[in-house]
Amino acid sequence: MKLSKLLIKRLEKSKRPEILTVNGKAAVVVQDAATYERMAELANYADSILHIRQALNEESRPLDAFTKKFEAKNGIRR
Repeated sequence: MKLSKLLIKRLEKSKRPEILTVNGKAAVVVQDAATYERMAELANYADSILHIRQALNEESRPLDAFTKKFEAKNGIRR
């Protein structure tokens, strides 16, 4: 069996990333697709939580105050 097939089987079984090196230095990290997709979903979820927390920490203002400022800034007249 070729090295690439062996590597893929090992990645699918272990579900852990592997670091490939060039001259003893890390060059590439490889992992199976399912694990990568799960990691990407978790990263997206964490990013959403971060944005929500930032929004909650911002000082709020009444909708009327926002609307007046927004309309004035964008030249909108009622």
